[in-house]
Amino acid sequence: MKILLFEDQTPTLHFLEQFCIEIYPLAKITLCSNQEIAMKHLQNHLFDFIVADLDFNGDKRFAIVELAMELQIPCIVYSAYYKPVFVRKAIALLVKAYICKLGKIEDLKFALKNYSSLTAYTCSFIEQHKENLTLNLDVKELILSPSEHKILKLLIEGFDRKEIAMKMKIKQATLNGYIKVIKLKNKLNLPELVKHFVYWNAQ
Repeated sequence: MKILLFEDQTPTLHFLEQFCIEIYPLAKITLCSNQEIAMKHLQNHLFDFIVADLDFNGDKRFAIVELAMELQIPCIVYSAYYKPVFVRKAIALLVKAYICKLGKIEDLKFALKNYSSLTAYTCSFIEQHKENLTLNLDVKELILSPSEHKILKLLIEGFDRKEIAMKMKIKQATLNGYIKVIKLKNKLNLPELVKHFVYWNAQ
């Protein structure tokens, strides 16, 4: 058995490794805290399943989960984020389980032991908090390149366009072009872009 553990926090990564060793003592476990390296591992190795976090350097990303699903590798999401928007997207991607780090360890153990027979399993923490969470189906995830993501993030943080252009090492006219493209491809004005970005990128 081959397992890929994808997590940017070293203590959590080793904690997950220990759990997997207890359940699957003969498994070959690959630990990864870098998204690009994890993508290469997934493309070059056949894994029985993966466990993936969503939060890397403060940004929530589904790239690893999406690639795993594309390669038909069973995936468990293990994340501190439990907004319905994240859970819904993970379920749409056909993950085996979505486990919140704020919940019970027993739910994680259950998912690790039973991953092959699970379908869209959510831990008890998520189930208990469903009624307290706002599910907003109108707030779609934005289509953004890494540069566009950075630009929108800097705008939201309060930097003006001149400052952003300097930080990005581009001309202000180029920045304005980026912002125009972001609006056009997402079919949203700037205030709507901010609303959607914050919804997807704030806990």
